[in-house]
Amino acid sequence: MVAAQQALHEAGFPTPTPIDCNRHCIVMSVAPGYPLRSVSRIKHPGRVARRLMELILQLARSGLIHCDFNEFNLMISDDEDITIIDFPQMVSTSHRNAKMYFDRDVQCIVTYFGRKHGYNCEVHQPCLLHHDGCHVTCLHHVCTMSAPCLMFCVCVAVCGGAVCATVL
Repeated sequence: MVAAQQALHEAGFPTPTPIDCNRHCIVMSVAPGYPLRSVSRIKHPGRVARRLMELILQLARSGLIHCDFNEFNLMISDDEDITIIDFPQMVSTSHRNAKMYFDRDVQCIVTYFGRKHGYNCEVHQPCLLHHDGCHVTCLHHVCTMSAPCLMFCVCVAVCGGAVCATVL
């Protein structure tokens, strides 16, 4: 487990620095901030939501799905920087249920921001395209709050376990 977390940390993912482990316990550096679930107000919810979607995609581009990407496994600092924690349930993008886990991770963030911070995003029915054996899923997230909003599209192409993804 330390090796996997070390690889993520060295690849630039915002994770605590792993130090050592003993069976199922990892000793790591202190994660800056607070558990996202305990934060009552986020100054820039759209910016944070977008960053979280970018991290889901960055993991997918690296061949990984977190499988439990939610407010219980994310830390947020006073400057609204994110730290990802809790990795044991991760699966490869070639896992037979990878798409379901990816969609669940995305939906967890959409649900959390709508429920807790009034930042409501509408997830339209995914458009499923097939091209040269590739499966492409586009999830359109459109902010519906009255303040200036953020609109973005998460597009993921899964081709033989490889993932190409972008936030537009």
